[in-house]
Amino acid sequence: PLSFPTGMKTVLALLLCVCAYLVACIDIGDAKIPPMGWGSWNKYACDGISGDVLVENAKQMKKLGLARLGYNILLLDDCWQIGREADGTIIVDSEKFPLGMQEYSDRLHAMDLKIGLYTCAGEYTCQLQPGSLGHEETDAKSYAKWGVDMVKEDWCYSTGFFNKTLHPKELYTRMSKAIAATGSKIQLNMCVWGIDSPWLWGPQIATSWRTTVDIFDSYDSMVDIADM
Repeated sequence: PLSFPTGMKTVLALLLCVCAYLVACIDIGDAKIPPMGWGSWNKYACDGISGDVLVENAKQMKKLGLARLGYNILLLDDCWQIGREADGTIIVDSEKFPLGMQEYSDRLHAMDLKIGLYTCAGEYTCQLQPGSLGHEETDAKSYAKWGVDMVKEDWCYSTGFFNKTLHPKELYTRMSKAIAATGSKIQLNMCVWGIDSPWLWGPQIATSWRTTVDIFDSYDSMVDIADM
């Protein structure tokens, strides 16, 4: 049998209690557990993502049996979008995703997988692509039309953070309401970096939320976040 120090036993017990609470109580849309799967950023960043990369990683998730264990969401992070139409509709990078976002969404769904897209609560994304500030309804309609299952909304270039005129809760509520208005069951992930204690108000707005800054592919990064 496994043996843990007394302090570790306490931590594990608390984690189990929290997990049990989340599974039992949080039910916004279809989400009763945090989204689990693959994200493009740490490996492919801005320049490396494409429709081919997305589909290939989806195939690997199926091949390795990860989908059967609940790792079923593939998230396209920043840089899938390059601008807006005159009416505000978000434009997908046609060089990276020549088949259109709905086609890639359909391909993942055909594999019993889900697709997630990245946006930002601010005017720009962290990589200076178009953010969703002021375009929440238009973007939510695009996501619903394409069959998107999850939206990760980051916190870069947000008026609430830099000018202190809007609380994060207000900005994320905008996207939450816009998604709800589409009638879809899109999960909203608030990538709010732990600003203004999102665990206190997040459950009424989203299905999951960030509590820390970015994590990187290193042991030190993992330990630093664990110590926060």
